[in-house]
Amino acid sequence: MSVRITHIRKPDANSAVDAISHYKWINEANNETGSSTRQDMVAWLDSHPSEFAYVGPRPGVRCVVKENRHGTRYLQTVANGQETDNLLKLPQF
Repeated sequence: MSVRITHIRKPDANSAVDAISHYKWINEANNETGSSTRQDMVAWLDSHPSEFAYVGPRPGVRCVVKENRHGTRYLQTVANGQETDNLLKLPQF
């Protein structure tokens, strides 16, 4: 199952990508929707290496798991080999 992330939740408008606490998503294969915590999304991607999360219309920009200097693991998009903040452009829920 691969999912498209459609919305994010973070503490405030100026928060960085590693501060996102929740992701709202849709599985476009079966139209299942849901929301997951940052920790759950990271764990899902870690335990399902053939699956992926992406942002934007298919094929979308793929998300990878990163870790900040404090040890917080989070999702970040990588477009054309460059780390980007596409997640921060999504609407909040």
